[in-house]
Amino acid sequence: MRLLVRDYAGPVIAVSRMRGMFRIPVLMICVACLAITAMAGGASADPMQEEGDSIFDSPATFDLGGEYAYNTLLGVFYRGLEPFVYSFDAEEWLWVTGGPESSPTGFYFWRYLHEHWGWSIDYLYPDYFSFAHSIVGPYLGVLLPDPTFSPSPTPTPIASPTPTPGPDPTPTPTPIASLTPTPDPIVSPTPSPTPAGFSLIPAGSFTMGSPDFEQGRTSDEGPQHQVTLTNAFYIQQTPVTWAQWKEVREWALENGYTDLWLGGFGSHGDDRNSIHDPVTRVSWYDVVKWLNAKSEMDGLEPVYYAAGVVYRTGQRSPNWDGDANGYRLPTEAEWEYAARAGTDTAFYSGWITYIGEAPLDPDLDRIGWYAGNSDRQTRPVAQKEPNAWELYDMSGNVWEWCWDWSRRNYTTASVTDPIGPATGSYRIARGGAWNSHARDCRSANRLLSYAPGNRFHSLGFRPVRNAD
Repeated sequence: MRLLVRDYAGPVIAVSRMRGMFRIPVLMICVACLAITAMAGGASADPMQEEGDSIFDSPATFDLGGEYAYNTLLGVFYRGLEPFVYSFDAEEWLWVTGGPESSPTGFYFWRYLHEHWGWSIDYLYPDYFSFAHSIVGPYLGVLLPDPTFSPSPTPTPIASPTPTPGPDPTPTPTPIASLTPTPDPIVSPTPSPTPAGFSLIPAGSFTMGSPDFEQGRTSDEGPQHQVTLTNAFYIQQTPVTWAQWKEVREWALENGYTDLWLGGFGSHGDDRNSIHDPVTRVSWYDVVKWLNAKSEMDGLEPVYYAAGVVYRTGQRSPNWDGDANGYRLPTEAEWEYAARAGTDTAFYSGWITYIGEAPLDPDLDRIGWYAGNSDRQTRPVAQKEPNAWELYDMSGNVWEWCWDWSRRNYTTASVTDPIGPATGSYRIARGGAWNSHARDCRSANRLLSYAPGNRFHSLGFRPVRNAD
C-alpha cells in the first residue's frame, strides 16, 4: 500500500482542534480507525470505483483496497461523531470542512464525506447552511478533481447490474391540474414533432430568481429579473437513467468516444437502486460527450466542438453550436423556466412550508424525492407528480447539470436568451437531490460550486434539444 502520511493525518489534525470533553475520546477513535485501515489493504474494492476515479488521484496514491477500507472506517467513525459536531464553533467547523484557514488535509477529510457518502455540509450541520453556502461553498471546488485532469483509459464495459424488483418505472402520476402554464407567448416557427419522452417548452418570458420573502432563499437567487426565451425547446421528461446512459455509452465506445465514463446507477449502485434510477457520478465533461454521442447515434448534428472537431474525448471546455439540432444541456434560465411551468411559487406544486429534512414538506413530498422522504437514496424516475409540462423530478432525486458557468448574483436588468458567463471555474447545477433539504429543491435554488470534473452520487442531468 502506498500512501502519504499527511492524508492519514488530516482527520486526526482536524479532530485535534476540537474543544471540550469529547476531544480525547474522539481523537482516540479516529487514530484507531486509521491504524486499523493501515493493515486493511486487502479489503474488497468499492463497486462504484474505477481506476482513475480515486479521490486521491492527486497528490496521494492508494491501492484500491486500502482506500476503500479507509473511506469505510472513516465514514463509520464520522457517523458516530455527528452528535458531537454541534459542540464546534464556526471557526472549528470551517477548519474541519476545509475552509480557507485549513491545511490541504482538511480538504481531503471533507471530500471523503461529500463524495463517498453523499453528505452535504448542511446535512451535517443545518444551522450553518447559510455559512456553508457563503463561505465554504466557494472553496469546495478546490478539493475536487482538477478540470484539466485526463481520465485513465476507458475500462472494459461491464454487464448491466441486475436491479432489485421495485416500483414500476412507467410514469403513473397525473399532472397537477391547477398549474396551467401562463408565460407570455412568443410567436416562433412550427417545431418538428416532439421526440418520444420529451416535452415541448414554448418560447416565453418569466421572472427568474426568488422573492425576498421566500423561505429558504439565499442571496444568490436574486435579484429577481425578467428573462425572455425566444426559442422553443424540447426537454426530456425525466433525468437520464442509468439504462439510458449505458445504452448510449456502449455505442459511443465503438465510435470514437474512447474515454466515456461508466457512470453509476443511482445513489449507491447496489440493490437499493435500479437501472431506472437516474445515472449519477457523471461529470459535466462526461455529460456533454454523452450528449454528442447520443446525437450521432440518433443521426442528429452534434452540438459541442473542441478545436474545430466534434468533442469526443478528454476534458476541455467545448464550444456550443447553437444551430445544431442535437442534444445538449439546458441553460440555467431554460432549466428554471421549464421547472416553473408558469408558476411563481417555491415549487411548482406550491409554497415551501418546512425548509429542512423534517417535518415533511407537504408540497415537496407530492413532487420530489429529498432527504425527508427518500430513505437516503435515489428512486426510479417519474414516480411523483409532474408539472404542467409533464416534467418529473425537477425537485429532488438528483441535481442536474446546466450549461452555464457559475456567477454569484443576477443582474437587475431584463435579459434575452442568457447563457451565463463566458468563462469560469464551476458549472451550475439545479434541482436538489435525494439527500437535500427542502430548501435546496426549490425552483430558484442554485448550486454554484461544482467544478466540471466532479462526479457525485447525487448529480445527474437531463437533455435538451432545439425545437426550431
